[in-house]
Amino acid sequence: TSLNAKLWCLPDFPILQSRLTSRAIELRREFSVNDAGAMAAFLNYVLYQTGWFACVLGAAWGLQCLGVGIAFSLLGIHWWLAKDRRSQFKLIVVAIVVGLIVDTAQLQAGFFAFPKGTVIDGLPPTFMTVLWMQFATTLRYCMSWLSKRYLLSAFFGMIGAPLAFFAGEQLGAIEFLAPRWLHFLVLGTLWAGCI
Repeated sequence: TSLNAKLWCLPDFPILQSRLTSRAIELRREFSVNDAGAMAAFLNYVLYQTGWFACVLGAAWGLQCLGVGIAFSLLGIHWWLAKDRRSQFKLIVVAIVVGLIVDTAQLQAGFFAFPKGTVIDGLPPTFMTVLWMQFATTLRYCMSWLSKRYLLSAFFGMIGAPLAFFAGEQLGAIEFLAPRWLHFLVLGTLWAGCI
């Protein structure tokens, strides 16, 4: 007999399966009912960070399609867990538009370049748009504590965005051009305004 058949014969396995199913349902309710709850925020943070690394490392290693695929899967999990999908959809659409405008402007101005993954010259690669989509999912969850705290949000945008882009550069997904300090300053200012 197979291992699976042996496990099903164990008297406690159906109980364990029932408990795991119940916990998955509870987890979805907790994520959905209390959008700013600690568990929801933590799960959202994990999904976002995992997607960020998938996109950035995928781009750096020449596996952009794999990275984007993983990130889209994680967006799907977020979508499944989210209660208010309509507002999530609106945030994602706004993030796509803002991201394309901001990143295209910086790319055209010569602030940075993408060593791999650019599909259309002059436009940011797909993984950057997916990162903006993922970022949008954090606004009502792990970053909800910044809601209506405009100065604090601007501060975190000014510091966090250059750090994230710097990390992406160190991993090989993006390359900042000279003068680097000016481009990081402009990037931080743009993100301070976006958040």
